[in-house]
Amino acid sequence: MKVEYGQKDVLIYEHPIYQKDEQTGKQVRKGHIAILVGGFNKANPKRYMDKVVEEYAGENIYNEFIESFLDNPWMRVVTIGINEIEFKQYKGKVLKKII
Repeated sequence: MKVEYGQKDVLIYEHPIYQKDEQTGKQVRKGHIAILVGGFNKANPKRYMDKVVEEYAGENIYNEFIESFLDNPWMRVVTIGINEIEFKQYKGKVLKKII
């Protein structure tokens, strides 16, 4: 199955992940996060979106996150380069209300 996610069937939002290089002090791109939504009119949206993610990631090593109740086969969150990110200790910070 060839996926044409450049068409209106699949929508994508991409956001790069940057971190400060400790040696140079410059912001360096480490990877990115993508949200893919599509396959609404497909008989098997899960299979379709599996293929979309596979083609989108290409040869890159990636992580894929699926909605926890598994009742939304139309949306996938993909991270590329997550193993390159320097994580910090979580200290109980609470996300402020955005909207």
